[in-house]
Amino acid sequence: MININFINKSKYKFKYKIIYKKIVKITNKILKINGKTELSIIIINNFQMKEISKKYRNKNSYTDVLSFPTNYKKLKEQIGYNMFGDIFFSWEEIEKKSKLYKHSIKREWCYLFVHSLLHLIGYNHETKKEEKKMNSIAYKIMDKIKVNRNV
Repeated sequence: MININFINKSKYKFKYKIIYKKIVKITNKILKINGKTELSIIIINNFQMKEISKKYRNKNSYTDVLSFPTNYKKLKEQIGYNMFGDIFFSWEEIEKKSKLYKHSIKREWCYLFVHSLLHLIGYNHETKKEEKKMNSIAYKIMDKIKVNRNV
């Protein structure tokens, strides 16, 4: 069972709930993560994102997405299921980035979710090796949902 808590604190009309559940299902299958999975998606505006970025990253700037993982493996031992964490999206930055990269809005929302989900699970891209591994998984997931750079 997959439970995604969607919290929309913006005026943006989010329409990717179904594909996000599919992304989690595919990710869990690829990474062999079993059991109930839960996470939260919070959609906010640039002002709210800047405040969160300042508070938790000590950066006074906008960003499109921030992930807050829980160390789900350790937590699963205590609560019995996979509680991945929270992902905050700034819909304004996502719209800007989709235009900048010439991607569809759908592609941008999906890719950023896959990328952030992998961060919640424990993947990073601080070294070239980590980046290659993380991107390999992300592109595999994007292929499975049939959302590429042209969609």
